[in-house]
Amino acid sequence: MSKEIICLIINAVMYCLFAFFVQKKFKLTYKTFPTVIWAASSIISVLYFVNPVRVTFYGFHDKINIIPLLYLFVMVLLSFVPLLKFDSGKVRSVYINQRFYFMFSIFCIALSLITIYPNTSYFIKNMLTSDAYLNAYKEKHAGLNDEYLSESIARCMRWLKYLRGVIPILFVVSFTKYVKKNLLIRIGLAIAMLNVTINFLNSSSRYALLTDVLYLLFIYLLFSSIQAFAEDVKNRIRMVLIIIGGCFFLGVTIMTLQRFGENSGFSKGLDYVLELYAGEGFCNFAGDMWNMKETANGENCFATFIYKWNGIEKAGRDYVHLESILHRRMNVFYTFIGDYYTDFGRTYTVFFVSLITMLFMKLTQCHNLISLGKIITICMWTKILVMGITYWTYLNYTFEILGSIFAALLFSTFSMSIIKIKNTK
Repeated sequence: MSKEIICLIINAVMYCLFAFFVQKKFKLTYKTFPTVIWAASSIISVLYFVNPVRVTFYGFHDKINIIPLLYLFVMVLLSFVPLLKFDSGKVRSVYINQRFYFMFSIFCIALSLITIYPNTSYFIKNMLTSDAYLNAYKEKHAGLNDEYLSESIARCMRWLKYLRGVIPILFVVSFTKYVKKNLLIRIGLAIAMLNVTINFLNSSSRYALLTDVLYLLFIYLLFSSIQAFAEDVKNRIRMVLIIIGGCFFLGVTIMTLQRFGENSGFSKGLDYVLELYAGEGFCNFAGDMWNMKETANGENCFATFIYKWNGIEKAGRDYVHLESILHRRMNVFYTFIGDYYTDFGRTYTVFFVSLITMLFMKLTQCHNLISLGKIITICMWTKILVMGITYWTYLNYTFEILGSIFAALLFSTFSMSIIKIKNTK
C-alpha cells in the first residue's frame, strides 16, 4: 500500500470521526447532515485514487501527502463552526412579517410565471430526446444555452436565479405555523423552484439539481429542529421530499447516462464517473493545488464582480485564462477551500476563512425569537458546506449571494423592532 493511499485513508478516518462526534453531540439533525456528506466523500476519494482508470489517465503534479490534507481538514472544520454554534434549541419562534413575506413570495412567483412558458416549452421540445442532455452539455460549453430566451425574459430569469437560495426557504416556511396557510402561495413557490431547476436542466446541469435537492432537505431539517411544523404537516412534507428525491434520482440517472453514454465518446465507466465527482476534490487539492505558485487574485470565486467592476464583458469565470495563469486544470473539483486557495494562496486563505467564519458566527447568533433573515443567513452559509466537497457553490452563480443577502436584510429589517422588544422581556 502506497503512502498516498495511507494518507487518504487517514484523511477519511478524520472526517468520519468528525461526523461521528457531531452525531453523538447533536444526534441526526441538520448539523449532522453536511458532515456525513464530507465523510462519505473522503471515503470515496480513496476509491477514486485507486481506480485503474484514474491511475492510467490522470496523474497529479505532486505526490499526495498528509500536510495539505490536514490543512484542508482544519479549514473545513473552521468553516463548520457557525453551523455547529447555531443553537436552534434556544429558538422558540421565528418572527416573520407576514405582509412582507407574501409580497416577496408574490414577486418571486411573478418572475416565475413570466419565464415558465419558454423554459418548459424548450424542455419539452428539446430535452426529452435520446441525446438531448449530451447536446445541451456541449452547447453550454459553447455559450449557446440562453439563446431560446428573449432579452427581457432572460433578464427576469436572471433575477429569479439571484433568489434561488431564498425561494426554497419561503416554500418550506409556507408549511410552518409562522405564516397563514395559503395554498396558492405554496403552489406558486413550488412552480418557482421547479422553473429554476428546469432552466438548469436545459443546460444539462446535474450539479444544480443535486444542490437544490440537498439544500431543500437541509432547510426542512433546520425548521424541524425548531418545531416549526405540526405533526400532520411534517408527514406531508416528508412525502413531498420523497417524491422530489425520486424525480431527482431519475433525472440525474438519465442525464448521466446521456452525458457519459455510448454517443458521448466517454468510455471510462459509470463507477469511475461517480467516484470522480464525489471524491476527486481531496485528491486534486492535495496533488495539484497545494504547491501552486500563482494565485488568481479573485478571478476564480469573484470573477463576475471583478469583470463587472472593470467593464469586461464576460459571463463568468474564464477557464482558459485561469489555466494560463495557474498552470492547473480549472474544470475539475478542488473543494470550496480549494477555490479560496486558488484566489488567495495558502496564508491568506487562512485569514479569509477565519474572517468570514467570525462574521457568520456573529450574524447567526440565536435568541428566543429570531427573524427569517437569520434563517436565510445560516442557510446561505450551510449551502457552501453541503456542496463544498466539489467546489464553492456560488462559483458560477455569484449574484445569488447578493440575492440572499438582500433578502436576509429585508426580512431582518421588517422584523427588527418586534424582535428587540420580545427578546428584552
